[in-house]
Amino acid sequence: MSSKPTDISRTFSAISNHRMDNIIIDRSTHTVTLSADAQGVLTATVDGVQVDVQTADGILRWARADGSVTVLETVYAVEGISMGEACNLHRVLGGFGFRGHCALTSELVGRPLSSLTELSSDEAAMVRSWAYGQYGLVG
Repeated sequence: MSSKPTDISRTFSAISNHRMDNIIIDRSTHTVTLSADAQGVLTATVDGVQVDVQTADGILRWARADGSVTVLETVYAVEGISMGEACNLHRVLGGFGFRGHCALTSELVGRPLSSLTELSSDEAAMVRSWAYGQYGLVG
């Protein structure tokens, strides 16, 4: 498994305090978006303008040290399974007595889900195998 983030975009609000003689004299607010494509290549924008990743990282670090950083949005660019495949996975999970399918599946794949249609085909297969494996079955 790769340690690089892939197919993700996260947008932050970064508020930085600017001080003189330990007194806040100005405050700047930026919207910073960091993205990683399917190969893990990072890109960044600040206030909608493309910048190098180091610049965006510097803004976030400055804001974290003397201001605030808030996550505004996280987008996972995963091609999801079809409604029919999601329905079948719900049936498998329900048939084994599992409840809270989205919450359970979110824990298994390590990211928030609001629908099983957000699972990739590989993730759906892993969840199905996990469910069968809880009963010593192969599925």
